[in-house]
Amino acid sequence: MHLETLTEELPGNSFTSDSLLISNGTSGFQNRISTNIRAAGFIARPDSVDDLANCINGPLMGLLRQIAGFSGAVVLRAHRESRSVTILTFWKTEAQAMQTCWEEFSAVCQMLYPLVDVCTRVQTFHGTMAEVC
Repeated sequence: MHLETLTEELPGNSFTSDSLLISNGTSGFQNRISTNIRAAGFIARPDSVDDLANCINGPLMGLLRQIAGFSGAVVLRAHRESRSVTILTFWKTEAQAMQTCWEEFSAVCQMLYPLVDVCTRVQTFHGTMAEVC
C-alpha cells in the first residue's frame, strides 16, 4: 500500500485542494462500501423550504425506518438553488432500491406534496464509497 497526495488547482480560486488517496497498489481504494441507492429529487414551494426539510428529517425518516431493507438516507439541499432537494435512500438489495417506490406511498404524498411544486426525478443506483480511514 502506498500514499499519494493530489494537488488540484480549483477554477476561479487562488488556493488548492489536497486530497489524500490510499491505494492498494493496483487501482482504486483499499476498502470500499457498496450500497443500493434510490434518489428522489423535489422542488420545494417557495414558502415551504424549511418545512420540507423538517418533514423529511422527521416524519418521513420515521416512515422509511419501518420499511424492510431501508438502511439510511442522506438529504441534499442545493447551495445555489435552495428549493432543490434530493433524498438519497440506501437499501440492502438492488430489488429493494428499485421496487420500493416510497415517494409514491399515499402517506408520503400526504406529507410531502403540500410542500413541493414537483418531484423532478427518481433514479436508482449501485453506489461504491471509498472508506475514510
